[in-house]
Amino acid sequence: VFEVCVDGDLIFSKKELDRFPEHSEIFAVLDSMQA
Repeated sequence: VFEVCVDGDLIFSKKELDRFPEHSEIFAVLDSMQA
């Protein structure tokens, strides 16, 4: 299982989407969390 969590919050799950994330997807979520 490949998952990306930030501060305990799941922001991406390969298991749910059946694919790895694009780098831009992860950076977009991180940027929106800082706003």
